[in-house]
Amino acid sequence: MDLETLRYFYLRRFVAPAFRLLGVNRADRLARRIGRMVHSLNTPTRARAETRARDWLNESAAADRIVAGMYEHAGRFCSEVLFARGKLREETWRSMISMTGESQLQALANGDRGCIVATPYFGNVGVLAWVLGTIGRPIHVVADRFNHPALRAWQDDLYSFPQVHIIDRDDASRRVPEVLDQRGMVLLVAENERPRGPALHADFLGRTLRCYPTIPRLARWHRVPIAAMTCRRRDEAFHFDVRLHGVIEPDAFSDDELVMREILARLEGAIRANPEQYWWPIPTQSELQEHIKVPRPQDSRLGTEDHSLMHTGT
Repeated sequence: MDLETLRYFYLRRFVAPAFRLLGVNRADRLARRIGRMVHSLNTPTRARAETRARDWLNESAAADRIVAGMYEHAGRFCSEVLFARGKLREETWRSMISMTGESQLQALANGDRGCIVATPYFGNVGVLAWVLGTIGRPIHVVADRFNHPALRAWQDDLYSFPQVHIIDRDDASRRVPEVLDQRGMVLLVAENERPRGPALHADFLGRTLRCYPTIPRLARWHRVPIAAMTCRRRDEAFHFDVRLHGVIEPDAFSDDELVMREILARLEGAIRANPEQYWWPIPTQSELQEHIKVPRPQDSRLGTEDHSLMHTGT
């Protein structure tokens, strides 16, 4: 057993049960404290996050406060994963999770077409997936599967619900069109960047992204709507606000770039209200290019090489 495996084994077998014994409220407070401790280490990840936040705000002090808050929310996310299976129950979830736009979402889920839900790296995407799967039909989440067995066990905890169906990234170009044609609902993270090849250009959080064309193309080809949604964490432990920020209806003549800009504009509006809940250290397009060593096979129709459809599991 290598050192990394031993570390994850220790966290899963000893630290995680200790957190559960504390109860959700005390575990939440401890998770915030741990997040502040990690922030104080001044790692390269923190530096990248602060640079991105400063580029967006053009103000160092406010950006630094946002990133400090981000680390607290990262700690809270880790705690939430441990309590998700016990807390997320159909008979009690409404006492912890509020919703806006539920009637419109119900209409999409029960309609005669599929639906794409676009969300950013914000709040708790796992809770959003659970709610979407509970509203009226299973939700299909495209996610990278961790190769490391211990990390995969953590990921399985996050999505181990019968109404949440995981689609492996390597199988996404085949499975996602099938799901949409069968009137299914698919959850995708919207702001992944394409490090090379043709891309859609859209402004988002202070810089121009080179976006994959996947979401608008799928919506146009399969004639399905795009729902922009977020799951915001409240101050009270394991309480959330799930919000629908609008529905975009591309048609056969829609411009993919304009559709992508509209999606990201709606999601950025949600992030502006709670920027500390966004995961700021996402690598830039130039950083992604530096890490590409071996080209991967790609589906030329969707443009899904390298970072593909989404990375919900990270």
